[in-house]
Amino acid sequence: LEYQDPEFQAQLLEFRRGRVDRAQMMVEKLDTLGVHVEWERVMHFAGDGTVGRPHIALAMVEAGYCKEPKDAFDEYLGRNGLAYAERPKMTPAEGVEMIKKVGGVPVLAHPTFMNDLEAGISSLKQAGLLGMEVYYAQYDDDTVRHLARLAREYDLIPCGGSDYHGLGNSGETLPGTLGPPEETVKLLEDAAAKVKLENSNPRPID
Repeated sequence: LEYQDPEFQAQLLEFRRGRVDRAQMMVEKLDTLGVHVEWERVMHFAGDGTVGRPHIALAMVEAGYCKEPKDAFDEYLGRNGLAYAERPKMTPAEGVEMIKKVGGVPVLAHPTFMNDLEAGISSLKQAGLLGMEVYYAQYDDDTVRHLARLAREYDLIPCGGSDYHGLGNSGETLPGTLGPPEETVKLLEDAAAKVKLENSNPRPID
């Protein structure tokens, strides 16, 4: 992955700035709801990383508004939460293009969030998608089987993992306890090599 590519880094910087603005907006919304958390504490939990909702949740737990971060997401910070705010985004197809441009392997995360799963996967496959999440802590066996079938149908690498954020929620799935079969690693390596080869030998424009 050519992560130091200037255009790629410029896009990441824009995302980071957008996440800071969004986090500040959510803290302000919380304040109007009577939930007072200090921005300095949010940034403390973010440390050297990019600030986000998990750090707001940790500040809320510290301030005594929630027992654990999950509670903060359920009531305030989740997509339907009272203090939720959108962040700047690119389209999924744009994301696929950007990832492949720097030699990465684009993989669809949390596909069950899509309104029209099969149509979305089909569209992203045409855009260059190479893998999709199949294994995830919150998926039951039927969901895993359904997603695995779609991955086979669209020739996508079956990926997944614990989605561990280190927030300390009760029953949180730890790293290494859930994931795809071992052969996924080889499939990802082969896909990365193919992307690199395609980037070094671009198709001529008609």
